[in-house]
Amino acid sequence: MRKLINLKNNVVELNSIKAISLNGYINLEPTNRIKIEFKLRKEYIYNPNIELWELETLTDVLYIDFPDYDTAKVHLDEMFGEWQAYLDEEN
Repeated sequence: MRKLINLKNNVVELNSIKAISLNGYINLEPTNRIKIEFKLRKEYIYNPNIELWELETLTDVLYIDFPDYDTAKVHLDEMFGEWQAYLDEEN
């Protein structure tokens, strides 16, 4: 079953997520950014130099900025809850 969620105007398919993280180190910037890593995907890309289609492995990452760390942490917890509920349904 496919499930889509809206993350600050970015629609994400839950089964495509590999990892969700938030920078918790206060001395590093930005601490208010959630990083969503997606599973690897393969796509054919045309290479004009050799005039052939080549199969490439692509890694997609989405960064979502929040006004402060506390707001980002609340959203991270909500995202994790949605993702966990989806994974529980699948198993």
